[in-house]
Amino acid sequence: MNEMNIMTMLYKMGVGNAKLNHRKTHVMSSCPLARTNHGQGSDKNPSFSVKIDHIDKSVCHCFACGYGGTLMQLAKTSDGDEIVNFVKDHENYKDLSREDKTFGKRLDWNRAKWLFGDNDKQRETLAMTEYIPEVFDEDKVIVLEWKLINKYLKSIPQYILNRGITKETAKARRLGYNKQFRRVVIPSIDRRNRLVGYAQRSIGEPKDGYPKYLFNTGFLKMNFLFGENLVDAKRGDLVLVEGQLDAMKVYQSGFNGLGMLGSELSDVQARKIVELLPDGAKVIIMMDDDEAGKKASGKAYDKLKDKLYCIRRILRDGHDPGCLTEKQIQDLIKTNEYK
Repeated sequence: MNEMNIMTMLYKMGVGNAKLNHRKTHVMSSCPLARTNHGQGSDKNPSFSVKIDHIDKSVCHCFACGYGGTLMQLAKTSDGDEIVNFVKDHENYKDLSREDKTFGKRLDWNRAKWLFGDNDKQRETLAMTEYIPEVFDEDKVIVLEWKLINKYLKSIPQYILNRGITKETAKARRLGYNKQFRRVVIPSIDRRNRLVGYAQRSIGEPKDGYPKYLFNTGFLKMNFLFGENLVDAKRGDLVLVEGQLDAMKVYQSGFNGLGMLGSELSDVQARKIVELLPDGAKVIIMMDDDEAGKKASGKAYDKLKDKLYCIRRILRDGHDPGCLTEKQIQDLIKTNEYK
């Protein structure tokens, strides 16, 4: 929703001091729920923020009382249908089933030209102007064409199967194999079913000083959660882990698995978790049993505890969720113990 409509909605909810922040990315105001959610029944120091979003749903958060959600969820807290109908009429959220077929954003050639081929000649041949976008999407992350990585998606490396990932899961996640560099190709798909980036994970120790994971240029990992496109309310709780293979193993075990694509939960990812969480479900934080994982677990818990119901599950003996069996994951999630 744009800034004028956000301000109008807040005015209809009795808030008259809404204004843009200095970066012009959010509308700031007093909390419209201060009367019921704030201790003194008022918000004298404006602490309520609404993201301006011209493409997707705008979300809001109060830094004082901790309330967070979409504008439609906020509208439903008011009496009557006036504000709900206002959001329906002015929200920018589109029919994604239609949009997904022609989402249209393409690569910025100058930022990610190495993705097009295995050598300079191939890359120059594929440098066609139709791949260069006029604008980026709302998260300023390159949206890729599937054909860019289709050449890697024709086979599943044995390494993946040895890690306990089934062929069904590998196909569902569209995993592939870069034979030349012996790396597993793992696409990242957002909740709008767009390919927003991909990782190449080395099989064994990487050579020439390269890291274990390589991500495409322009992919802002902190804006996405691996597995966000497959969240299913029927699976209930969201299980937050660090990596992609961890999230796949959790998903195979019957739960919604979300990977942070790193060792620290960003504010954008925390907001997405709030939006994705099915009604009546909780978040289960389950990080690797190492120093980085323990720190990540604590930071994620601190960031989420005031926004939703979340608990932590503790691994042992240096384990990560990806090395556990499905039975062990199920036992750990249900009882915080596993054999």
